[in-house]
Amino acid sequence: MDDSRDDRRLDLSLPAETAAIVQARRAVDRVDALAAHPEARFALRMLVSELFANGVKHGGDRGRITLELEVFDNRVRVEIGDHGEGFDPRDVSMPDEDATSGRGLALLDSLADRWGVTRLGEHRVWFELALD
Repeated sequence: MDDSRDDRRLDLSLPAETAAIVQARRAVDRVDALAAHPEARFALRMLVSELFANGVKHGGDRGRITLELEVFDNRVRVEIGDHGEGFDPRDVSMPDEDATSGRGLALLDSLADRWGVTRLGEHRVWFELALD
């Protein structure tokens, strides 16, 4: 695990394996600047878990998922990248109620204050959460 962090920033690169989901979530827990924001930390853990799970499932064959997290005074910004095909954010919708998966992006859409997708050599999903 490549892990670089200070009290307001986290840069992480992990193999695209199921174990990376737990490792990423634990790394978010160690960002000291989030200690005063337990609700935001909970939402971050959930969204990072979902996006890492998507990266493991759809991330392509290049083998790594990256996470960049930065805490500002009034918000936290996260970018998660992989080498998968990507998706069009306009296509996000709730799956049928009987579906066993497919709710991660709908969850992102409802929890994040802002989010989007970029493609700069890798597919990157970014989101921001306001801090209370």
